[in-house]
Amino acid sequence: MGFDLNTAYNGAVVILALLATVSLFRFGFRRYREVPIEYRFAIYPTLMVAIALVLITIGAFLGILDSILFLGDIIIAKLIATLMGVSLFILTVASLWALERRKWSIGAFIILALGLYGIWTSPTMPFLPPLNTILMLVMLIILGLFPVFLYGYLYSKTEKTTVFGLFLGLFLVFLQGMTNAMPTTPPLDILVLLLHLLGLFGYAVITVNFLLSERPVGGELFGYSTALVITAVQALWTLMWFDFVPLPELYFATATQIAAAISFVSAAYLWGRYRSLPHSSTFLLFGFFLFIAIGYVFFAVDMFARFVPALSWIPPVVGTVGTYLGFVGVAFAAASAIYAMEWRTLTLLPFLIAVPLAIIAILFFPDISHPGGAEIFPANIFWWVTIGLLSLFFFIPIILYSLIYSRLRKEPFSGRGKALGLAIGLLLIFPAHITFVPIYVRATIRVLAFTILLISLTGWLDRFLDRGKTQTEPSTV
Repeated sequence: MGFDLNTAYNGAVVILALLATVSLFRFGFRRYREVPIEYRFAIYPTLMVAIALVLITIGAFLGILDSILFLGDIIIAKLIATLMGVSLFILTVASLWALERRKWSIGAFIILALGLYGIWTSPTMPFLPPLNTILMLVMLIILGLFPVFLYGYLYSKTEKTTVFGLFLGLFLVFLQGMTNAMPTTPPLDILVLLLHLLGLFGYAVITVNFLLSERPVGGELFGYSTALVITAVQALWTLMWFDFVPLPELYFATATQIAAAISFVSAAYLWGRYRSLPHSSTFLLFGFFLFIAIGYVFFAVDMFARFVPALSWIPPVVGTVGTYLGFVGVAFAAASAIYAMEWRTLTLLPFLIAVPLAIIAILFFPDISHPGGAEIFPANIFWWVTIGLLSLFFFIPIILYSLIYSRLRKEPFSGRGKALGLAIGLLLIFPAHITFVPIYVRATIRVLAFTILLISLTGWLDRFLDRGKTQTEPSTV
């Protein structure tokens, strides 16, 4: 069986395209029941997009079978290209129907027919004779770009979240599709990998925008989409490279990516709250979750790179940068707690200390690894002082949020659950980063900590603590 990055990508496409399909069908059937009979035709384009994604999913699944079983069958290659062409045709027709230009579908059908003729009359695949190549590329480019432009135009007229999701999602998927005609030799391989990730992000954007169709387009939708992509990719990496990565490191890296996904969800939720009710403490907490999430992703990728040959090109400094991004994130948490205590003149102090120390540490110690792998601790006193000072920022928000909780504990309004959850979650994060704690315990605590943080932010802990109370007051947390 052959497992490579291309197989991983196709597997992620299967997962994310299926999720997007479910969200589209859910939205379409719900709207179909809600609207009067004479207006139900307006739902058909959404259902057509869902059908197109089903075909894309089948094509990606065939790509997986072709890769892991080493089939190399020309018929399978032609079937994959055909499924892609037909799915693009359906997307084009859906966009034309959405703009009430159904008659133009005839032109799209002609382009599809010429492209399929070029595919099935070719004696070879994927390298076609010149004329066949031109016919196939014309089909893929025109039918790929047309729905992007039409949904972009439709969004400029309607500004609907669902239309924006289709516009951005299909655009990113189209960019990824163009990588099939690009060489994968350095340095273009980095660009190809980036476009592949953007393609996955496109499917996630469609899913999130249709699940949260009532919300206006905003940054939180991107946060939720990122969490979805991380979860899908990490699930595949865990299954595919089980034989490459030792079980303790695999468990730890997987737990770290799960914590990163939860952190992205928390950041997205806080950004949505900040947009509706701007408050500096909320923004600073958003910064904490964002930096922690990015840092965790960097670290987990670096851990896989130490064991998986397909990722050996990733330099060790990626894990180091992820480590210190986490410390900068904790500075955001400290600043948020300081601001919530109304000590506003001291808000910038954590950044004035943490950011320079993190930059200096990255420059002088680019090859250290994060706890959980093979630790290499330099016998340089400056390094220990740096780590010690950065670690102190764990305790500032823990202490201050505990004080906020004690202050609110006997008050007749909600908000104390957020402070309590933040204090407990941050307290759990600290042992999750200590080397001598068993690796399985650290990994489990890391996921538990960010789960508690998310529960407290979304108000679930408040609902438990404030049962029977009716008075509420906005929290500064």
